[in-house]
Amino acid sequence: MVVESNKTGPVRKMSVVEHAIAGMDGQAADARLAESLRLGQTCGLSVSLSRNFHGLEGQWGMVSADAIHTPFQEFDWLENWLSEYDASERPEPIIVMLRDNETLVGILPLCLEKKMGATVLGWMGGDISDYCAPILARDWLQKLTGEDLDELLKMVAKSVPETDAIALCYQPDFLSGLQNPFVSYGQSIRSGESHCLELNGPWSDYYPALRSSKTRRRLQQKWNRLSKRGVLSFRTVRGSASLKEAMDKIIDWKIEQLDARGSRNPFRSSDGSTTPLRSTITRYVTRRGSGRTRPIRIYGLFLDDEMIAGYVTFTEGGRVSVFINAYAADQHTDCSPGQLLMVKILELAVRAGQSSFDLMRGGEPYKIEWCRSHHVLTDNLKAYSALGILSLKMHLAKKALKNYLLARPELMNILQSGNRLVGGRGN
Repeated sequence: MVVESNKTGPVRKMSVVEHAIAGMDGQAADARLAESLRLGQTCGLSVSLSRNFHGLEGQWGMVSADAIHTPFQEFDWLENWLSEYDASERPEPIIVMLRDNETLVGILPLCLEKKMGATVLGWMGGDISDYCAPILARDWLQKLTGEDLDELLKMVAKSVPETDAIALCYQPDFLSGLQNPFVSYGQSIRSGESHCLELNGPWSDYYPALRSSKTRRRLQQKWNRLSKRGVLSFRTVRGSASLKEAMDKIIDWKIEQLDARGSRNPFRSSDGSTTPLRSTITRYVTRRGSGRTRPIRIYGLFLDDEMIAGYVTFTEGGRVSVFINAYAADQHTDCSPGQLLMVKILELAVRAGQSSFDLMRGGEPYKIEWCRSHHVLTDNLKAYSALGILSLKMHLAKKALKNYLLARPELMNILQSGNRLVGGRGN
């Protein structure tokens, strides 16, 4: 276990922010909290910190327009995630801003959360996002080393002395083709895998190289068979009401599929209430008024104007990322509507000049079968107190058990059979 001292005794130290606002009246303190606090210089960057997430919306948009990140670091995504929590339970944003000669080149969207009794600093949205990562200019993503990040995060932890541990979870090993330096931080454990296809046209060449003639012929036969049952069409879902209806249908299908497999179900809680993931994605898809174009798209396969399969995707920076995909399990399954829809979206992406098609996190067989690139996701951890050590040891034990089970299909089958008997495994 990697440990750094961040505590000097039983008395809690005041943070940099608290020192800055101590003695101010309420109005002045509120104004000071809205500002960023400069922490100093490290690894060639000026580092500042803010706990006022909403006050950074403009700067967030400017830096993310050109920097490397994933869809799960978009301001709107994280704003919707935060709104899911009651004020008493809401994670506290700790936003780290990185500047090169006063030019903002990066944002680390971190937050404080209580986990297993410890106060843990980690990525915002980590419980609902496939990928957690920084927002960082390409040249700085290439420059920063593991040693640089160790110094940077040590500076942040000292400025947020309530931190018992840092846990950077679900980090992809590569970001836009570049090695992610954050996977070198602290102690590392595998937390998943992701799967991706690199795209290049024309479609008439790409598709035959991707799938055998036998597979292409079989899928075409299924398309033809399905076409005889009604008017078959592939289209993008548009309009707030239609998006909400499509989103609900896709998630309901996904819940049924996950329950049928006996898998963990992030869309359904054990008591039947709506989960943060379902609420966040639904609000993100349908909410209007931010003035920004969201990268999310819903594609559907329709038979007589009734959707029978749907994909929820992010399209940004030459990358199409599939977040949720599902189909109606009680009809037309002999024609593999989910696969037919994926081929149509792939064709659209290739013809539009997109560079990659990302099926994202998960170990489903179809992802491994279709994709050529497979990447490791890791959790990177460091403790700053005795409570942090205990929390991270429990985290490591849970991840190690999960990895052990995933490596043994016979044990996973037994576990999933048990989950099916008790009606699925909600959050």
